[in-house]
Parts: sequence; C-alpha cells; structure tokens
Amino acid sequence: MRLVNGPCVDASIEGRWFHAQSLEEETRWPAFTPRARALGSAPYSLPPPGRGPTGGALNIYSRTAAAFGAKEQELASVFATEASNILSDAGCK
Repeated sequence: MRLVNGPCVDASIEGRWFHAQSLEEETRWPAFTPRARALGSAPYSLPPPGRGPTGGALNIYSRTAAAFGAKEQELASVFATEASNILSDAGCK
C-alpha cells in the first residue's frame, strides 16, 4: 500500500522540513503515523536546503522521542546539502 501522506511527502512538496518529536499524539499524517508509531520512530524529514519543492527529501528516524534538537537538525541540514550536491554532480535530478 502506498502512503499518500507523511513528513517526507510534505517536505518534498512544500520545500521545508517536518519534524515530530514523538508520534504518540501526532495527527498531521493519518496514514503514516500509525505505521511509524508501530516501529517506535520519531521522524525528521527535510528537502535539500535552499532548493524549494524538489520531489525528494532526506528522512531520518529515531526510535527515541525528542532525539532531534537544534544541533542534530543543523547537522541534518548540512548532510542534506552535501547529499544534494553529490546527486547533482552525478547528473541526478
């Protein structure tokens, strides 16, 4: 079954990051959340920074609630930028 909502979908369409500290009371993604909650994950999804809607996003999951603070979010942004640069240099669009 294909999910039509979730933080990754929203990040890729809206061109901004989406984060859930915990999925226990999350209501934004009704198809995604119960499945992700079953795995005990807290998602952080972000598009390649500065590129707006891209059709893609980097997804990072934690089995621990509140795992992605400001420092971790900044590191994820750096990683997403570098990954985007590598894919661009390789001719991926």
